[in-house]
Amino acid sequence: MAQDYRKLSLGRIPSPSKQPAIGNVPPPKRWVFSLQYWRQIDYFGVGNCERSWFVSMLQRLSDISKINLSDFFDDYRQQDWFRYHPIDWAAHKIPIKIEDLDWLGEQRHAEDFEMVQFQISKGTGRIIGFFDPQRIFNIVLFDPSHNLQPSKTFDYRVQATHIAECQLSKTIVRIQNAIVANEYVNKDIKAQILRDIQEQYSDITGGCIMIDVSDQCLDKIFALVSSGVLIRMGDVIELAIDDLMKRA
Repeated sequence: MAQDYRKLSLGRIPSPSKQPAIGNVPPPKRWVFSLQYWRQIDYFGVGNCERSWFVSMLQRLSDISKINLSDFFDDYRQQDWFRYHPIDWAAHKIPIKIEDLDWLGEQRHAEDFEMVQFQISKGTGRIIGFFDPQRIFNIVLFDPSHNLQPSKTFDYRVQATHIAECQLSKTIVRIQNAIVANEYVNKDIKAQILRDIQEQYSDITGGCIMIDVSDQCLDKIFALVSSGVLIRMGDVIELAIDDLMKRA
């Protein structure tokens, strides 16, 4: 006997499934940059860079900020275009070691920690840093002179750079100079005030000091560092102090 489908309960008909909400789909992850670990050290200062270099650097960061990270890591041609690759810490005559980046803490020794670099442009150097677990790229160094990976083309020479001072650093130095020059303040009190300033602002000054020298003298210092007579520009001060101490 044929079944009368008209008597079937409509309640047995399955309800249509809900469509996924579009708003729940996570957006593509793009490059995000952080400067919390950026420092200037010997060979990686930006004080002698022209304004056009800073424009090129900011333009590169702007361009890369538009890139989808997944697409970037899936496209080796794009990585080659930006000269993106890990740092070879065993490279010939590399001027620093991973241990020198002590402000990164112990994370720099973790197994999954990897420092990488990419170019600003062919002639204006590199940006060096690492991705953290949140996939944020932390800039550690700017390398306008290609010093981190010395080139065989230029006999693996590294170039001296000048560590630029920010306005706050200059202000701190002026305060220190004013304290030293004040003849109405006791010598012991001066020393204590200067120690307090150094301890409080050491993360800003980073052991750097400002010295007023002539252009001719600065050219000589750059020449000595470039030729290898001096390892870093600060050696000039240390040698002068050692010589003066012998005379004292």
